[in-house]
Amino acid sequence: MAGDATGNRMNEMFDKFWSEYPRRAKKADARKAFAKAISLVEFATMIQGAQRYAQEVSGRAMRYIMLPGTWLRGECWDDEAGANDDSRVYSVVKVAMSEDEKAVYALGAVPLGYHIEWAGVTMLAALGVAMAIMFYVLIAGSAKD
Repeated sequence: MAGDATGNRMNEMFDKFWSEYPRRAKKADARKAFAKAISLVEFATMIQGAQRYAQEVSGRAMRYIMLPGTWLRGECWDDEAGANDDSRVYSVVKVAMSEDEKAVYALGAVPLGYHIEWAGVTMLAALGVAMAIMFYVLIAGSAKD
């Protein structure tokens, strides 16, 4: 139905898209982007893409889920399956964790919106601070000798 949706049918299709999309914010912007996007793609393809995206980002903090207008303007219905799935990143780190660490991570980090890709950045920053303190102590201690 690409290109021939008008009036009530357009509203029905948008309402269906809105109900399937995982983040419902900035509806006016989404409606405007939808009106343009529907001329580019079959409605069924768009809905399938939205459902796939919703599944891939399930459990992710809302701030890490694209706004619907952004998703539509980016023609993200064409993204390959798994393009937005973070589970691979989490699984790599979880392998190196003990069972207790995995439980704490699952209870705290994911629901709070922490993403594991930031763990490396945080760890490097902490390591840098620790090394700076050690260097200062070694220099300050050797100056007194």
